Amino acid sequence: MVYSCDEIRKFIVLGLGAVFFAVLLFPVGIYRQEEDKRALKYKEDENFGGNLKVVAKAPLEIYEQENRELKDRTLLPSPNGRKLAFYHHKFISDLTEIDDKDYTSLVIEEKGKRRTVFAGDHTLSFFEWLDDNEIAVYQDCGTECMMVYLVETQTGRAHRFFMGGGYSWAPNKKYVLAFHDVPRDGISVGDKFGKVLFSLMREGSNTSGTVANLRAVWSPDSSKVALIIHKEGSPDLELIVLDVANRFKTTFRSNLTGREFSKLSWRGPRNLTYNSDGKEHLITL
Repeated sequence: MVYSCDEIRKFIVLGLGAVFFAVLLFPVGIYRQEEDKRALKYKEDENFGGNLKVVAKAPLEIYEQENRELKDRTLLPSPNGRKLAFYHHKFISDLTEIDDKDYTSLVIEEKGKRRTVFAGDHTLSFFEWLDDNEIAVYQDCGTECMMVYLVETQTGRAHRFFMGGGYSWAPNKKYVLAFHDVPRDGISVGDKFGKVLFSLMREGSNTSGTVANLRAVWSPDSSKVALIIHKEGSPDLELIVLDVANRFKTTFRSNLTGREFSKLSWRGPRNLTYNSDGKEHLITL
């Protein structure tokens, strides 16, 4: 088939036009894989003039920086100061990998050496030392749900239990207190392995706006628990003290007035303080 000169000119114009609109509508993206650095850099021609600009750091560099920041945020020394514990994230190439069971590692650093003693996915929350060889690791598991793992740092063995949505350990670490707020407010107290020894749950009314101020604190010797909680089916609050050794018997009870309560704390074995509507109150048992 033979084309005339006019037809050839039309083909050339149409071809140049297609190229022009393709360049106009779609910026040029250049991807370059640097295998030796495990890094991917993306560059974009912003003005069609060949002026290439790096718009993202290498993922490996970002990964290392984020882990340095993660270590700074989570670093905790053991009670004797000889060990350091912190979280570390593994390098991932896909966001779905945050669900991997080894995405977050609990690392122990001792005498310049590091070892992983526990691992989980992105839902691992904070952790705390119970003694020089045991750490409690917490994992978010939904509404009113916080899982606990007792991790032996020497062996890596872990014991799992669940009691509530938040926890407070007795100073002697033999008991743990769990908080509840759905569907009823209250507390549970268990041994260090999560076996429930005592529970106090109450239905309340929010009509006065005083409820949702649940406070519970351990005495310094771990023998008592002081608790501010609303009365059953009532918006009124009360302060009670439970005797741990005497099967959690209530040894003190006092009605409270006010709307906002905070900073319940012990001052020695027999004195309690709390703030109500901005004022501090002292109670001697």
